[in-house]
Amino acid sequence: MNTKIENISKKIIALLKKTEENGASLEEAKNAMEMANKLMAKYDIAISELKFDEGDFELYEFDYSTKSNKTIFNIGFPISKFCNVLHLTSKTNGIYKLKFYGRKSSNILAKYYFDSLIIQFENSWEKYKSGDEFLRLNKMYHGKTLRLSFETGFVFGIQEKIMELIAEREKMIVHETGLMVVNQYDLAKQDYLSKNKVKTVKPKLKAVVDATYNSGFAKGQKAKINTPIENK
Repeated sequence: MNTKIENISKKIIALLKKTEENGASLEEAKNAMEMANKLMAKYDIAISELKFDEGDFELYEFDYSTKSNKTIFNIGFPISKFCNVLHLTSKTNGIYKLKFYGRKSSNILAKYYFDSLIIQFENSWEKYKSGDEFLRLNKMYHGKTLRLSFETGFVFGIQEKIMELIAEREKMIVHETGLMVVNQYDLAKQDYLSKNKVKTVKPKLKAVVDATYNSGFAKGQKAKINTPIENK
């Protein structure tokens, strides 16, 4: 990486750190994210290429809610595996929270991928709603049922894709390095459990419409992981 690109990368990192959690206003955080994405797109820099300062394990928490169902919220789990962080969710006073627990750089990556995939999902859903399949099925099923089916398919589609990427990554890295990377997840889990109690909740299974599920699954498989958010 040449000096110019290194300097641009440092600027991108500084912009990505301008979050509400770090004291920035919502408007400042949005502007910083937009500028970071423009720089990554202009100089063809993937977020995984950025080098953040490592530190102790930390908790990265943020509010999140979708337009209707919360199933899409579950994409945080495969993302956490991909980024080697612990994935946690909670609900307080009607507000859903997603938490990543791990190294600072890994948390930032996980949040970035999460935002990117949420945007891709919403765009895919809007296109699906205007298609013939949705219009036909909407005569028999409620719109919320169809969205749930599409969300579920998308989540499982992106999960399968990410697990394939993880398997490929483990094949490409040196054995000792691979163990170190894989162990980051276990270390984060052990560190968190040593300081906190975790309540296990059994997920509730809901019926889905097969055709809509399959459409969502296909879109999840086609989702792009490592590209600037504004290019979705």
